[in-house]
Amino acid sequence: MVLRLRIPSINWGSAGARCVHHARPHIDDDPWFDPAQYPEVLGVCNGNDVYDGPCPARDYCLRFACVNNESAGTWGGMLPHDRHKLRQEAKATGIPLKEVNWEWHPPTEPDAPEEEILAQAADEDDDLP
Repeated sequence: MVLRLRIPSINWGSAGARCVHHARPHIDDDPWFDPAQYPEVLGVCNGNDVYDGPCPARDYCLRFACVNNESAGTWGGMLPHDRHKLRQEAKATGIPLKEVNWEWHPPTEPDAPEEEILAQAADEDDDLP
């Protein structure tokens, strides 16, 4: 994550974000950043047996994570490796990240362990000031 946000955070509760009321993180367990719990939290974001359809805040959450380079955890109903691919595709277009129309797609299986993906994302230069 960048030290200065490129787009602002919103009041996630007012936006109807399901994460605000589901599986609240605590010091020993944060389901949004625990790969073992990704299937459950992806269901909260994208819809499952309990939730019909995607979280109302999913699109902004994805935009927030991609523009602000949130490289870990579940954001916008996507996993780190999928968001990384989105960012790489967006950078290749030359369009400033704030102006990209971030399009959600179903999560895929990672090609490498999450630690390697996060290390690769951290090593990359960011194009924005």
